[in-house]
Parts: sequence; C-alpha cells; structure tokens
Amino acid sequence: MLLWLSWGCTAPSGLPQLDPTDSATALGPSDLVPLRIATWNVESLGESGSEQYEATRRILVRIDADVVGLEEVMEAEEDALARLATELGYHVVQPRGNPFGDAHNALLSRLPIEQSAAPSSVHLSGDPSANDVTRWPVSASVTAPWGDRVAVTVQHCKAGFGLDDQYRRSVDAHRLGQAALRIEADHHVAMGDINDDPSDLEAFPPSPARWSFAPGGLPYGYELGDDVQEILDGEGLRNHAFELLGSFGLRRTDARQADGREATRDSGRLIDHVLITDGLEPSAAEIYDSEDEDLPDRVNKAGDALQPPDSRQASDHFPVVVDLLPR
Repeated sequence: MLLWLSWGCTAPSGLPQLDPTDSATALGPSDLVPLRIATWNVESLGESGSEQYEATRRILVRIDADVVGLEEVMEAEEDALARLATELGYHVVQPRGNPFGDAHNALLSRLPIEQSAAPSSVHLSGDPSANDVTRWPVSASVTAPWGDRVAVTVQHCKAGFGLDDQYRRSVDAHRLGQAALRIEADHHVAMGDINDDPSDLEAFPPSPARWSFAPGGLPYGYELGDDVQEILDGEGLRNHAFELLGSFGLRRTDARQADGREATRDSGRLIDHVLITDGLEPSAAEIYDSEDEDLPDRVNKAGDALQPPDSRQASDHFPVVVDLLPR
C-alpha cells in the first residue's frame, strides 16, 4: 500500500475568494484574480540553512506561487521540506519512498488542499504487479481565487537519450496524463520536468515513433502494467511526451525568460513544462532567472529583486511560473 506524507500549516489569509454564485458571474476573466502555479526541479533542497536552501527559499518567496510542484527532493530532505513549507506558509504533500531512486516529487500549496494523492503504477493501471513509473506523481486539488476547483499534478519523467530512457519517459508521460485527470475537478494541470524539449522532438523525430516492444536495459523490478501492454500490442505507445499528454486533453503553455530565452536549464534546453486543460488560459508566464532581475517582468513578483547568482546557487533548473484564469 502506498504511504504518503502531508503536513499542514497556516497559510496566509486575505487571498481574494470570489463566490461563483454571487459577483463572480458578473465578472469577466480580466477582472479575476489568477491562480499562480509553478514547477521547479530544485536539484535537491540542501540542508536547512545552507546556501542552496536559502537561495531556494528566496526564489520561492520571489515568484510568489499559490501552488508549486517540486522535483528532485531527496528522501533525506523530508524534514527540510517541511521546515521550508512552514517558513513560507505552505501546505506540503510528498510521497514516502520512491520506486526507482531517492529523488521524488512534492507539492506545496498556500491554498487549502482539498484532496491529494501520490498514485503508484498499481493505482494507475489496476494491475497489481505493475511497477513502471520512474517516480510517483503527486497531485492535489485546490479552489482557485475565482471559485473553480483545480487539480494540479507534478511529475519528473525519465531523463536520458537511450532507447530504454525514451521508453520509460513515454510510459511516465502516459502515467502523468492518467494521474492528472484522476482527481475530480473543474480544471487540470500537469507539470514538471518532462525531460523532452519540443524543438528537439521537431528537429529529430523520435525513432521508433511508437513503442510496440520493450527495449533492453530496463532496471531490475520494472514491470509494465497490463493497460499499457495492451497499447503496445495494439496501435503502439507514442514515443512523444507532448502527444501522449495531448491525448489526455493537456496542452503545453508558453513561457520565456525575461530576456526572451526559452531555456529552463543552464544547458539551454526547454524541458520543464506546464500543461493545462481547455478550460484554463495563461494570463502571464515566465521562466524565472535571477540574472534577469534588471529586465521588465513577465509576471509580477513579490518582495525585493534577488541577486544574480541566486538561481544558480539554488539549482541547475529555473522555475516555470504561470498565472492561470478560466477561459
């Protein structure tokens, strides 16, 4: 049985809440307060009080998101994450353990969490022997400032360029789509380190285009669920994360750094993404890099400008920040 941890803390009050049965019906999208979500591969938090931890804390304060999906939180950092959440006024949900490796996902929310889950391959597939996700996705639902219920799911798909990596990334993307829609809500968001760059996929179309077989090199204990095996035996599983997520009704949002670049990593690749269902629309978005603090904001930020080195002290990835409104 999957066990997961959820800590609660007192979230800041005063966030505007619109009653959909009252004045909200008379307001257009431009009058509503957006729901700000963010995804960030933190490359571990670091010990409490360390330079990395403090840089991470400063950036989270600066981007001021209602819901934050974190990737690469280490198992040994559960206490550090709980402390960080308490310091910043967030509730936190993270799984206890991980199927492969000790870097897992977590969700922070300063809005009350109505439902949360960290479903395993067994839960998503219905196959009691399935063990085919690299990391358990983490989901939570909240009520947006305009009154709709929004379910947010974070995942860190398999990295690498080998056939086994591509195969596992395809399965991870399929499972992310399942997990994103699993919680009943008015709108759904899937986000995280997808480990695919749209420009790479366009320039170098994946081969094979669809999986009809499992390549060699899969880790010990990896067991494909019967539901995905049926797809392999039929039309084949797409070898394309965004096409897979698109089949679940999830479309990728556009975000750029303040200087116009699309990179979410120091390497220049765009691999961290936010995807949304059709009922949502981004009103603003930014890939936050503290080196761009002297440039005009793409999203409004909280507090004072940070120092240029902060982003690189915190992680080798940049957070993707998106303000969402109903369409």
